[in-house]
Amino acid sequence: MVTFRIISIGKPPKDWRSEAFQHYRKLISPFAGIEEVFVKEQRVSESSGVEDALKREANSLMKVLANGGYRIALDRSGKQQSSVELARHLEGLFHRFSKYDLVIGGPHGLHESLLRTVDETVSFSHLTFPHDLARILLAEQLYRAMSILNNLPYHR
Repeated sequence: MVTFRIISIGKPPKDWRSEAFQHYRKLISPFAGIEEVFVKEQRVSESSGVEDALKREANSLMKVLANGGYRIALDRSGKQQSSVELARHLEGLFHRFSKYDLVIGGPHGLHESLLRTVDETVSFSHLTFPHDLARILLAEQLYRAMSILNNLPYHR
């Protein structure tokens, strides 16, 4: 079975955002597993600017990225795909990988050093989304992709 690990900066939400994510996690469970990993957000201060905080977050993220799995970063600089294109792309990857790490940055995004280590970078939009909302969108798109690949009517 395919396993998606969604790795995000920040703390697990305890409100409607968690409920929305769990809704899609339950829907996708017949097709794939979804695990959540949270990495502490680094504070920006006068002594350590945004660049330093992003580097520290990148170091923490790289420590939790799985070896042997396929690594995807979500970043506005990444490739945009339709839901059907994403589903077909994942289908092609399923023949080679069963574990996927999907990385979502914090308020300042992801450091370039991390973006250089992943297998690909994907963008949902040129718009910027809060990272907790990006988690929900990602879970929904993974469920939509699995629905497309299993000929279910959800994606219509």
